[in-house]
Amino acid sequence: MKGRTPITWLVAALLCGAAFTAAGATGATHKWLRFFFDGVPDDTTNRVAAPAAGNAPAPEAEPAKPKPAASSEPEFVVHPPYIQHQCAECHESGGGQSLRSKPPQLCFNCHKDFLVNKKSTHQPVSDGECMDCHDPHQSTVKKLLLKKPEVICLDCHDDMTKKKVVHQPVGDGECLACHDPHASNNKHLVLKKDGVLCLDCHDDMTKGKKVIHQPVADGECMDCHDPHQSADKKLLRKKPAAICLDCHDDLAKKKVVHQPVSDGECLSCHNPHANDNKHLVVKRGALLCWDCHDNFLEKAKFTHDAVDDCFACHDPHQAGEHALLKKAPAALCLDCHEQKDLAQVKAHAAAGTKTCTDCHDPHAGKDKNLLKTPATK
Repeated sequence: MKGRTPITWLVAALLCGAAFTAAGATGATHKWLRFFFDGVPDDTTNRVAAPAAGNAPAPEAEPAKPKPAASSEPEFVVHPPYIQHQCAECHESGGGQSLRSKPPQLCFNCHKDFLVNKKSTHQPVSDGECMDCHDPHQSTVKKLLLKKPEVICLDCHDDMTKKKVVHQPVGDGECLACHDPHASNNKHLVLKKDGVLCLDCHDDMTKGKKVIHQPVADGECMDCHDPHQSADKKLLRKKPAAICLDCHDDLAKKKVVHQPVSDGECLSCHNPHANDNKHLVVKRGALLCWDCHDNFLEKAKFTHDAVDDCFACHDPHQAGEHALLKKAPAALCLDCHEQKDLAQVKAHAAAGTKTCTDCHDPHAGKDKNLLKTPATK
């Protein structure tokens, strides 16, 4: 547009306006624009062909509406008095932040008093430290908590996930699955008594059993197990033998101690919870002994009646006699055999100081009298 005077510009503008009015946005208008202005593209650019006669123009597709951007703001849980601007429900009306009364009594003006008739109260609650855990106005955590429950608990309680084995609810931060954060009628603020609480997740191992270990029957699971963490895979507080000795007498004081006892292998013979056998042994009678000892009854022609009950003669834990006998051999035999009957046997008169087991096998043999060497006639 170099060399054109302002008058030329004015005339061009007037002519363009007239051209637009008379011709609309047509090819003639485009020519006028190209005449007066540099850089106007050819009129074939982006030209849309006119629709054929008798055909209505195709409707233009509506542009897609942009989706609203997701809000990055956290969703808040708001305390009703706060959002309703009822500040005077909690604060002195004269201004400032002074409370009308001390928590938790202030809270109980609206909330149910959950401390009534409770035997055990959480220390922060009894001390009125409600706001150590709750925000009185708003929070991004349900129940208006300042943090997630498992994080709040660790503010006061030691980290309970440091040991090798961690109880699943603890590892998942499910503290409130077992504990009431305010008050309870049970020790340790558990929701139910120990044994009942455990059965919410664990199978009832006493169901249908004839013999139940006393701590299990009394629901004293925590006497043996740590509910949070342990170095033991069964969450035991100590090694099995050490736990057993907390209640049972020391079973390794005498000279002769059964090998499983000295090695602390109590659970190789006993079920710690419940079963159908007396003394909670995992198998009945001699069947338990055959797990380690040779079964001398398989090839025996004759057997001693006493072998049906190994524990009639042997102490399974410890004894002052060899072979874990409960008494000296002669005294043990006399528990069943009469002295007067034994005296009538001629061979016994010549026995002198020999013991019964010098001549007889106490378990089994090929002779009907269980003689180690068949008697001669």
